Amino acid sequence: MHFACSKRGLRLKSIDSCLQDVKESRLVEETFTVEEVSTAAVVYSKVEFELINTAHTSVLLLQQLFSQAEKATHALDEKSKLERELQDLQLDQGNNKDFIKSEFQKTLNDKTENQKSLEENLAMAKHDLLRVQEQLGMAEKELEEKFQQQLIET
Repeated sequence: MHFACSKRGLRLKSIDSCLQDVKESRLVEETFTVEEVSTAAVVYSKVEFELINTAHTSVLLLQQLFSQAEKATHALDEKSKLERELQDLQLDQGNNKDFIKSEFQKTLNDKTENQKSLEENLAMAKHDLLRVQEQLGMAEKELEEKFQQQLIET
């Protein structure tokens, strides 16, 4: 705004000096009157008015441009923020997926080991049962033999 104001002042001074030159050069000639040359004041005021309007129009256009730039920047900032959030979510999802996968694998390994342990315990229990059945069978035979001997002795 200050720049436009200073430029306007320079232009008006330039116009004023040109009009002054015209006054001085043409007043010497007898074909031009002071009234004809006094239109310089009207020209000066119209040029000043147009320069002021041009400066105000430039300011309005700059304000509109800055407003549009702010909106575009805000939209880009919002887009960048959403993209970062999306990347963070995807990273978190990937981390959660990896965590769940590792937990599942760990649980699966634990269950497999537990199943193997149970199968081994079952096999040992079967062997123990067979041994106990064998011992029971032998004890029955011994009892039967003792019983037979007692029957014979009696």
